[in-house]
Amino acid sequence: MIHIEGLTRRFGPLTAVDSVYLDVSDGEVFGLLGPNGAGKTTLVRMLACLIEPTEGAATLNGMDIRRDRALIRSKIGYLPETPGLYEDLTPAQNLRFFGELHGIEREGLEQRIDRLLEEFSLSRRRNDAVSTLSKGMRQKLAIARAIIHEPSVIFLDEPTSGLDPEARAMVREVIGGLRDEGRIIFLNTHNLDEAEKLCDRIGIFNSRILAVGSPAELSRGLWGEKVVFRLPADRLEEGALEVAIERIRRIPGVLDAHSDGDVLKIAAPEPDRVNQEVVRILTESGIPPVYINEEKHSLEEVYHRIIGRGCADGLSV
Repeated sequence: MIHIEGLTRRFGPLTAVDSVYLDVSDGEVFGLLGPNGAGKTTLVRMLACLIEPTEGAATLNGMDIRRDRALIRSKIGYLPETPGLYEDLTPAQNLRFFGELHGIEREGLEQRIDRLLEEFSLSRRRNDAVSTLSKGMRQKLAIARAIIHEPSVIFLDEPTSGLDPEARAMVREVIGGLRDEGRIIFLNTHNLDEAEKLCDRIGIFNSRILAVGSPAELSRGLWGEKVVFRLPADRLEEGALEVAIERIRRIPGVLDAHSDGDVLKIAAPEPDRVNQEVVRILTESGIPPVYINEEKHSLEEVYHRIIGRGCADGLSV
């Protein structure tokens, strides 16, 4: 696991990362989501032991970022935003070079190269110069290079930045496969769609952690748990819905109930406990619901709400 306590980095008068507390578990894709210049890369560079923190502490699978810097660098995978592949070399040669830097014995290294090229659909281009590969292929090769030594923790900094939709889908598939192998994936991004599709949990970040949770948890923390009941518009007799709403508001556990045309919204911390009673009241009132669904907010709404107010009262941090 990654365990972070009060990690801070200052550059002169500028505080780029401000007292971060966070835990990330094995087999989790954790996304750090924030605007450009928020300090995401600085946080990752501290965890990857490329720069030292000003204050605070962190461990990666028990290794301390101050005491075990060389060991951590040998055990993690890191993909910076600019991959830095050797473009005159082939994919196989790139992987072999970096594998040798990690001290992998020759026979085992060749087996890993073959396996990674096959898994990342690069086998047919293994002997072509990297300069001839598409951007998506180069990004997959960069991820393969980052995991050639089979690290348990992988840091990916904007891994789909500048890629076309097909290439982004290819990279997302690769990241999903790494998660399935039980690795920790720590993903820096400002791409909301990417974060929503890839991440188990998301940290909204702007120099400090503003909120942490799954997209659904963050949404519930901001707007509460709400259920939407679509009602038959042709059966909304005058006064019937108002009477039903008053009955619904008296159900234990219902915090609020209000309607907008043929839509009724119920706020309740445990909606499953009250939905059946709500349906019963609506049916008795002659307006049985057409369908029931949870009210959902997009990650974009969540993100802008949290970033806009700079804090997240009541959310997990």
